[in-house]
Amino acid sequence: MRVVKTTQIGDRRVQLLVTPDGAFAILIEVIGPDQAWHDISMLADARLRAGEAERRYQRRVQEQHRTWAAPAVER
Repeated sequence: MRVVKTTQIGDRRVQLLVTPDGAFAILIEVIGPDQAWHDISMLADARLRAGEAERRYQRRVQEQHRTWAAPAVER
């Protein structure tokens, strides 16, 4: 999978990915006590079309902001 966008909010990270078959996915990860990223994504975010993927990515970033109220770092 190829990373299109990444936003990190506190100890969480939201990524917009393109799968090898051209579908889009949203990956949500959290840093665990072992300092490794752990996937906490939702199955509903696994196979999306481009327009829906961008809207869903923005929604997931907003949800993480509400959870952590920390400044985002978009890369």
